[in-house]
Amino acid sequence: VRWLARTIMPEVWERAPHIELLVVGSDWPASVPWIVDRRMRVVGPVGSLDPLLAMVRLTVAPLRFGAGLKGKVLDSFAASVPAVLTPMAAEGFALEDAARELVADGAEGLAALGVRAHEDAAFNRAAAVAGQRMVERSSSADAVKAALLRALGESSPRRFAAKGAGVSWRSHAVASDCHTHAAAAGNGEPITMVLPASP
Repeated sequence: VRWLARTIMPEVWERAPHIELLVVGSDWPASVPWIVDRRMRVVGPVGSLDPLLAMVRLTVAPLRFGAGLKGKVLDSFAASVPAVLTPMAAEGFALEDAARELVADGAEGLAALGVRAHEDAAFNRAAAVAGQRMVERSSSADAVKAALLRALGESSPRRFAAKGAGVSWRSHAVASDCHTHAAAAGNGEPITMVLPASP
């Protein structure tokens, strides 16, 4: 976030001074001395990202370190909100079409891309649709179920119903549910997981 605030956003404001930034997350101090511009606001922790994702044009994941799929990037794409990403933040995602154009390296590239995604309505819509399609294709309950069944290599599957009334697109929730049922079977027989469809 410090890189975003100190380096990327000044580049953004040179091109589009009206753009505002909301910083969301937990464990922020009462004051952040390097956030001094009135166009940048620390929201802090939120119970759900849904209200914020409903009011923004895009999200930014300026990650330079880390590994694995980024849950907040999936949240953004699932809500049809384009996410501007560094190559590190995009790692592991099968981005296609306009969503592939959401990746840039360096402050200047991210700034230019952020302005484009904010100001170009047609690009924003195309990237949002492509991102949501990627989530549905790779991280929906059906996609995760199919991947788990392939991994289990069922030949004469037994059936277990996933606990809970609903399972969202979130692959980690689905995987956790399936792991519980797989462990409960415990006798080495092939298992088919029956998961409720996403609402």
